[in-house]
Amino acid sequence: MLSDDERRRIEPLLTYIDGIDSSGRVGLGDAIRDILAKSPKRCFTVTQMRDALIDAGFDFSRYTSNPLSSISTTLKRFKDNEVEMMEINEVDSYRWIGKKRSGKKKLEQHEIDSIISYLSDRSAENEEGEETENN
Repeated sequence: MLSDDERRRIEPLLTYIDGIDSSGRVGLGDAIRDILAKSPKRCFTVTQMRDALIDAGFDFSRYTSNPLSSISTTLKRFKDNEVEMMEINEVDSYRWIGKKRSGKKKLEQHEIDSIISYLSDRSAENEEGEETENN
Protein backbone atom coordinates (compact mmCIF):
# COMPACT_ATOMS: atom_id res chain seq x y z
CA MET A 1 0.00 0.00 0.00
CA LEU A 2 1.26 3.46 -0.85
CA SER A 3 1.54 6.28 1.65
CA ASP A 4 -0.13 9.60 0.83
CA ASP A 5 3.26 11.07 -0.09
CA GLU A 6 4.07 8.17 -2.41
CA ARG A 7 0.64 8.38 -4.01
CA ARG A 8 1.12 12.12 -4.67
CA ARG A 9 4.49 11.44 -6.27
CA ILE A 10 3.24 8.85 -8.75
CA GLU A 11 -0.30 10.14 -9.36
CA PRO A 12 0.69 12.25 -12.40
CA LEU A 13 2.12 9.17 -14.08
CA LEU A 14 -0.93 7.06 -13.28
CA THR A 15 -3.26 9.77 -14.60
CA TYR A 16 -1.22 10.03 -17.77
CA ILE A 17 -1.15 6.26 -18.27
CA ASP A 18 -4.90 6.01 -17.66
CA GLY A 19 -5.63 8.04 -20.79
CA ILE A 20 -3.65 5.86 -23.18
CA ASP A 21 -4.02 2.30 -24.34
CA SER A 22 -1.46 -0.48 -24.08
CA SER A 23 0.27 0.71 -27.24
CA GLY A 24 0.68 4.24 -25.92
CA ARG A 25 -2.10 5.77 -28.01
CA VAL A 26 -5.12 7.77 -26.85
CA GLY A 27 -8.39 5.90 -27.30
CA LEU A 28 -11.05 6.98 -29.77
CA GLY A 29 -13.54 8.04 -27.09
CA ASP A 30 -11.06 10.33 -25.33
CA ALA A 31 -9.85 11.76 -28.63
CA ILE A 32 -13.43 12.59 -29.65
CA ARG A 33 -14.19 14.08 -26.23
CA ASP A 34 -11.12 16.29 -26.47
CA ILE A 35 -12.07 17.61 -29.90
CA LEU A 36 -15.69 18.26 -28.91
CA ALA A 37 -14.71 19.93 -25.62
CA LYS A 38 -12.20 22.23 -27.32
CA SER A 39 -15.00 23.59 -29.55
CA PRO A 40 -18.13 23.35 -27.37
CA LYS A 41 -20.21 25.66 -29.58
CA ARG A 42 -19.43 23.77 -32.78
CA CYS A 43 -21.50 20.88 -34.09
CA PHE A 44 -19.63 18.04 -35.79
CA THR A 45 -20.98 15.52 -38.23
CA VAL A 46 -19.33 12.10 -38.20
CA THR A 47 -17.35 13.04 -41.32
CA GLN A 48 -16.21 16.33 -39.80
CA MET A 49 -15.16 14.47 -36.63
CA ARG A 50 -13.13 12.00 -38.71
CA ASP A 51 -11.38 14.89 -40.43
CA ALA A 52 -10.70 16.61 -37.08
CA LEU A 53 -9.28 13.38 -35.65
CA ILE A 54 -7.01 12.90 -38.65
CA ASP A 55 -5.88 16.55 -38.38
CA ALA A 56 -5.12 15.92 -34.70
CA GLY A 57 -2.96 12.93 -35.65
CA PHE A 58 -5.27 10.14 -34.49
CA ASP A 59 -4.13 6.75 -35.79
CA PHE A 60 -6.95 4.67 -37.27
CA SER A 61 -4.64 1.84 -38.41
CA ARG A 62 -5.70 -0.52 -35.63
CA TYR A 63 -9.40 -0.19 -36.43
CA THR A 64 -10.67 -3.02 -38.62
CA SER A 65 -13.98 -1.35 -39.41
CA ASN A 66 -14.57 1.81 -41.37
CA PRO A 67 -13.43 4.82 -39.24
CA LEU A 68 -16.78 6.54 -39.85
CA SER A 69 -18.58 3.55 -38.37
CA SER A 70 -16.33 3.52 -35.28
CA ILE A 71 -16.76 7.27 -34.79
CA SER A 72 -20.54 7.10 -35.22
CA THR A 73 -20.84 4.27 -32.70
CA THR A 74 -18.61 6.08 -30.20
CA LEU A 75 -20.55 9.35 -30.52
CA LYS A 76 -23.86 7.55 -29.94
CA ARG A 77 -22.51 5.96 -26.75
CA PHE A 78 -21.74 9.24 -25.00
CA LYS A 79 -23.97 10.17 -22.08
CA ASP A 80 -26.75 12.68 -22.67
CA ASN A 81 -25.11 15.10 -20.23
CA GLU A 82 -21.84 15.05 -22.24
CA VAL A 83 -22.81 15.22 -25.89
CA GLU A 84 -25.92 16.60 -27.52
CA MET A 85 -27.08 15.04 -30.77
CA MET A 86 -29.15 17.11 -33.17
CA GLU A 87 -30.17 16.84 -36.77
CA ILE A 88 -28.96 19.61 -39.05
CA ASN A 89 -30.05 19.44 -42.70
CA GLU A 90 -31.07 15.82 -42.11
CA VAL A 91 -27.57 14.88 -40.88
CA ASP A 92 -26.81 13.85 -37.29
CA SER A 93 -24.48 16.35 -35.64
CA TYR A 94 -22.91 16.33 -32.22
CA ARG A 95 -21.67 18.99 -29.83
CA TRP A 96 -20.15 19.02 -26.38
CA ILE A 97 -22.42 20.05 -23.50
CA GLY A 98 -20.50 18.39 -20.68
CA LYS A 99 -18.21 19.93 -18.15
CA LYS A 100 -15.13 21.68 -19.41
CA ARG A 101 -12.36 19.12 -19.71
CA SER A 102 -9.16 20.07 -17.99
CA GLY A 103 -7.19 17.89 -20.34
CA LYS A 104 -4.60 15.43 -19.29
CA LYS A 105 -1.26 16.95 -18.53
CA LYS A 106 1.43 15.71 -20.85
CA LEU A 107 4.33 14.59 -18.73
CA GLU A 108 7.78 15.68 -19.71
CA GLN A 109 10.35 12.92 -20.08
CA HIS A 110 12.31 14.17 -17.04
CA GLU A 111 9.10 13.89 -14.93
CA ILE A 112 8.56 10.31 -16.07
CA ASP A 113 12.24 9.49 -15.43
CA SER A 114 12.01 11.00 -11.93
CA ILE A 115 8.94 8.93 -11.05
CA ILE A 116 10.49 5.73 -12.44
CA SER A 117 13.70 6.42 -10.50
CA TYR A 118 11.71 6.95 -7.32
CA LEU A 119 9.77 3.70 -7.83
CA SER A 120 13.00 1.80 -8.62
CA ASP A 121 14.65 3.11 -5.47
CA ARG A 122 11.61 2.17 -3.42
CA SER A 123 11.55 -1.32 -4.95
CA ALA A 124 15.28 -1.80 -4.20
CA GLU A 125 14.72 -0.70 -0.59
CA ASN A 126 11.88 -3.21 -0.23
CA GLU A 127 14.02 -6.01 -1.67
CA GLU A 128 16.88 -5.16 0.72
CA GLY A 129 14.43 -5.21 3.63
CA GLU A 130 13.10 -8.62 2.59
CA GLU A 131 16.65 -10.02 2.30
CA THR A 132 17.52 -8.73 5.78
CA GLU A 133 14.38 -10.33 7.22
CA ASN A 134 15.13 -13.66 5.52
CA ASN A 135 18.71 -13.80 6.90
